[in-house]
Amino acid sequence: MALYQRTCQQCGTPFEAKRPQALFCGHVCRNRASRLRAELREDTTPAAEPTPAPARQVLEPSAIWGAEEEPPAGSGWGDEDQPRLITVLTTTHQLLSDQHVLETPLGQAALQLAARLDESHHESGSSMATLAKQLQSTLAAATAAAAKSAEDPMDEIRRRREERRAG
Repeated sequence: MALYQRTCQQCGTPFEAKRPQALFCGHVCRNRASRLRAELREDTTPAAEPTPAPARQVLEPSAIWGAEEEPPAGSGWGDEDQPRLITVLTTTHQLLSDQHVLETPLGQAALQLAARLDESHHESGSSMATLAKQLQSTLAAATAAAAKSAEDPMDEIRRRREERRAG
């Protein structure tokens, strides 16, 4: 194997290289040179300004309801000049309020997930999809619990009696 006589570019020490493209006498000098190059790049790179969050799109009523339909009362699209922005959080809050499960632990968890979805400007697409899926299952569990608690206890007794008679 041929050895090449080289001078280390970091420390200046002569060394025998195994490869003709070798620049450093060892890993210590190679790492030091790499760190110096990184420091020089940081010093010459202008400080990046933080990117502002993307502007939210304001929905028009025709995007939700047909162009010829009138928005329902209480939908947030009144006689105002500017339509209100419908967010996941406001929609979730309204749904949970209508189902009377806003104060339950599942209702609060759904609100937290909805808020995170609304504020996730720098999240990846897959994390947004995961949050949306979790919100969907949390809302389903919260509304199912509300529907179950809304049942009349006598209906449950009647259903069991019918099952026994049929079986």
